[in-house]
Amino acid sequence: MTDTAIDWAPWQALIAKKGSPKPDSAIFAGFWRLPNGLAGTAIPVATWNEEGFWLASINGADAIDKDCGAEWSEFLAKTWPKLEAAEHPDYEHAIAKGAWPDGTPTKKARGEMGDNAPPEGSVEALLAEAQGHLESARNLVKAGAAKTEEDADLASNFAKTLTETKAKIEAAHKVEKAPHLEAGRVVDNKFLPLADSLKKAAAAVKSGVINPFQTEQLRLRQEEEDRRRREAAAAEAAGREAEPPPPSEPEKVSSGSRGRKTSLVERRYGEITDHEAFAAFLGKMKSMAILNALETAANNLARNHNVGETPAPGVVIRSRMVTV
Repeated sequence: MTDTAIDWAPWQALIAKKGSPKPDSAIFAGFWRLPNGLAGTAIPVATWNEEGFWLASINGADAIDKDCGAEWSEFLAKTWPKLEAAEHPDYEHAIAKGAWPDGTPTKKARGEMGDNAPPEGSVEALLAEAQGHLESARNLVKAGAAKTEEDADLASNFAKTLTETKAKIEAAHKVEKAPHLEAGRVVDNKFLPLADSLKKAAAAVKSGVINPFQTEQLRLRQEEEDRRRREAAAAEAAGREAEPPPPSEPEKVSSGSRGRKTSLVERRYGEITDHEAFAAFLGKMKSMAILNALETAANNLARNHNVGETPAPGVVIRSRMVTV
């Protein structure tokens, strides 16, 4: 490549802003980087004019020109508009070192794991592939919105690859976990049904045998305490001495002579007497669990109503555009 009679001005004007040639512009001389967001690479490219003929070298390879036919036409149509102006020393660095000064490689590394690379088709290979896709996705998102239809198509295809890889990961997870789940089910079936039956039996004994007796004992105690209070009050009014009234905190009614006793205790519970009023009250609370439940209910209503409709008080059906 010779600098004789080569006009570098258009390229130099793009360097400061790392600009790209206009899609419909004629080719001009310069040094460039061709970013590939999917792979996280940037290929060095040079373009120049030699004896009236335009040439291009991609990643230091032999130059191509119009005599290359379809390859040259594809370069002008697809590669040229995507090039980003780069400093000449940066270009030279990328050619010599295989990476740009900012660390971006010129090509995707292969065999980074060396002899320890997982066998093709193994779960480990699938996990490594997924990690690579995640890195490519981060680079693609970092590059920003697609600028051309081709970029959008590539991104769409890559999004499908991500979804397909996700399905493979989930399927592999299911297969690998299946023996553990089955072993767990065998252990569960050996012990848990009996444990559940014992729990229900204990509850039945407490509710059907002990609770009626303890409830009756509590009633008798309360009657006795009321009688003693009345007699104490009458004795006090007559100026007579009477047995002291029962303590303010009566002894709990309990049963059992071994270990922890079964006791009659007060358990409070909420009885909903007005569902609509209670629902309105919950709507005013800031609990995330309640707000998420309300949002789920509103989204369910949206499935069967049109935008702008009000299927329920306080709910309006809206829409937004999402990419799926």
